[in-house]
Amino acid sequence: MPRAGIPVAPALAALLLSACAPVPFDVPRTVSVASPPDRSATIPAAAEPWLDGSSGRSAFVPLAQGEEALGARLRLMEEAGRSIDAQYFLLKPDLSMGLIADGMIRAADRGVRVRLLIDDVFTTVGDRDLARLNAHPNIELRIFNPVARGGPGWLAFLRDYPRTNRRMHNKAFIADNAMAVLGGRNIADEYFAVEQEIEFADFDIAVVGPVVPQVSESFDLYWNSRLSVPVEALTPPPDATGTGNPWDIQVTDPATLARAREVYDDSVDSPILRRLRSRTWQPPEGTAVLTADPPAKLSYPTGSGLNPLYRQLLARIDAARREVILITPYFVPDRDFVSRLAAARARGVRVIVITN
Repeated sequence: MPRAGIPVAPALAALLLSACAPVPFDVPRTVSVASPPDRSATIPAAAEPWLDGSSGRSAFVPLAQGEEALGARLRLMEEAGRSIDAQYFLLKPDLSMGLIADGMIRAADRGVRVRLLIDDVFTTVGDRDLARLNAHPNIELRIFNPVARGGPGWLAFLRDYPRTNRRMHNKAFIADNAMAVLGGRNIADEYFAVEQEIEFADFDIAVVGPVVPQVSESFDLYWNSRLSVPVEALTPPPDATGTGNPWDIQVTDPATLARAREVYDDSVDSPILRRLRSRTWQPPEGTAVLTADPPAKLSYPTGSGLNPLYRQLLARIDAARREVILITPYFVPDRDFVSRLAAARARGVRVIVITN
């Protein structure tokens, strides 16, 4: 007699309807915004030529190499006097994250306010480890548009797919509201040339000047969004012995610690950072306008055509008179976008696209 099988569709439906704790989007939280730069602090003092914004020009330092991109973040944390704001799509529990976490804790110990906002789905640092960082009185973590807790993450993702499939890819690192690092790198070894077998050919840029408050304004908009849930609303707080840098507990191998020191020394002593610290190098200058999607975009219906960032990019292409440069790992233009580039080219605008 044939053995009866379990119907796949009903079983899957039962799984998808299984209990998960609802996401506490309405949990009370404190609204906070970027503080004005303290001009007596190290970073604002170094940025003084561009800080008052009277010229309207910002300065830009390209960070093409992974080690100098990591070093820039580490140096900013070491010299921050008032605030560190960081926003990333993913974190991994590796050497880079350990160095970043250590820098945040040391800055927080000096009284620097640290706000860390991360996306949820591809971050592999666990909630309990995030809670350990969050336990520091000067460090606050929020998770953007989190999946429900209380069950397998993949199951929670599928149960609420129309919402959970819409993510935050923003990446910014801001120190004292005076200097920022923007670009494509997340916080993981492969982005900073720490991983010896895999490296992403990503690109960051450090900026000072009037564009930095625009970056902070965008960060604040996401930070205070209803979709940004405090980590303490998602996981219980750790006990007193479970606070601090979660990476410290995982790294006990002397060879790994030696590698961490090597990575740190190479990162903070890169040629480009030496030139900046010597104040002998004048970085390129220019006017800049930050363009970013608002967090409210996630509430727009898919296919609605309500794409603020996309519309602003089209407007800038249409207004270009000399050159358009696009640098992106994901270049999947629709017909409208291609036609705008073709129109720009037809009126004599140089068009450059750098992609995978």
